[in-house]
Amino acid sequence: MLRLLRFFSRLRYRVFGSKSLRPYEQTCFDGWRNSLSEQARKTLDQQLSLSYFVQRQAGDAKVCFYWFGNNVPLFSRSDFALHVATVVLEAAADKQMNAKIYIHHGRFFSIEFAKRPARYMELHHMTGMPLKLAEVRTHVRL
Repeated sequence: MLRLLRFFSRLRYRVFGSKSLRPYEQTCFDGWRNSLSEQARKTLDQQLSLSYFVQRQAGDAKVCFYWFGNNVPLFSRSDFALHVATVVLEAAADKQMNAKIYIHHGRFFSIEFAKRPARYMELHHMTGMPLKLAEVRTHVRL
């Protein structure tokens, strides 16, 4: 029974799942990716070349990446859950939004915002303003 449920779950995400990121999520991801060492960037690119899907949780404050199968190349650090970087996005000098990047068991796992990005941008009058990369703070070298 469990195998049947896994099959339908995988089928659903292969058909209806998403690999697309919203512009601000993509900016976070690209900023972090560009801050990685050549070897870590290669590992990340290998992970992204495999079948995966993106799931948003907590009102879009958490963007999780899931892979099909176990043959995913791993980062050299394979701790349980590791906050590896904080990305700062900026709409104006006084309007910033932070996102944390996590790996889990050596796999790129999530981009996490402190609050729901749409609501945060609305409250801080950032809606409609282009967000650009302000800074990437690396906490753990991969």
